[in-house]
Amino acid sequence: MARFAGSRAPQIPNMGRSGDTPDFTPMSLSSGSVGTSAGSAQAADSWGSIRENSPDMGSIASTGEEIRAQERISNKAVEANMRSDGVTAVSNTTAAKMQKDAAMAQAAATEKAGMMSAIGGIASAGLGMFA
Repeated sequence: MARFAGSRAPQIPNMGRSGDTPDFTPMSLSSGSVGTSAGSAQAADSWGSIRENSPDMGSIASTGEEIRAQERISNKAVEANMRSDGVTAVSNTTAAKMQKDAAMAQAAATEKAGMMSAIGGIASAGLGMFA
């Protein structure tokens, strides 16, 4: 609460001593020189004006909830795409490794076949010498 020059801090009655019970009676709403019913009418008019020009908190809360729901949906979609991309990357890596292993096995088999062919050629030439 703002305090201005000349204003005094509100006094709370019966709160200073430990043995006293506090007084919780409400303060009266009366305007200075205007009668009670006129003051109430003026307060009602002021209240109506304040309510007319105040923000619609229910609408603001509803809009905020809709935005948060859309954000959650968006986050789930991004997470799903990320997981899908991860699965694709792992499968591509696994397929490339399998292709590399197959090519290495084929090269080893081709090398063995070449050696066997060379040994077969030497052996057949050597047999011709003994015959």
